[in-house]
Amino acid sequence: MFTKTRQIFLLLPLVFTISISAEVLVNAIGCEWKSKNGSFLLNRYVLFYKANQSAETYTKLCVDEINSSKLEPLTCYEYVFTDANVIQGNDWNTSEYWKVKIYRSSLGAYFQPGSETHYRCNKSPNPQTTYNFILNSKKAQLDKNQL
Repeated sequence: MFTKTRQIFLLLPLVFTISISAEVLVNAIGCEWKSKNGSFLLNRYVLFYKANQSAETYTKLCVDEINSSKLEPLTCYEYVFTDANVIQGNDWNTSEYWKVKIYRSSLGAYFQPGSETHYRCNKSPNPQTTYNFILNSKKAQLDKNQL
């Protein structure tokens, strides 16, 4: 009886190990929006993750929080809807209410539903460098605080 119980416990870690799949950072884009008179500029960065390098669809999308009031450097969306034209990120399992919408061919992006603010984006040659830039920029923003 003791041996059977012991064998069951030895199999459990193996089952959990097999079911875990790590998400990998595979793409990043930098986006900018300029006001009509060119006096105001906003920058946003988006990171794209896949659970499997060969998969066609993304499993997570993260947007930077540089210069926002949030403490975290990134807001990530686990619900990603991808088709041939658009990538949408959301925190709900529906494609109707998206938080981030990126047009795949033009790399145009919107960061709020109903927003008229259209960002123009460029693909980063090194997604890890973009990730490090986001972390360092947010750290620099927080280091300015005195309390």
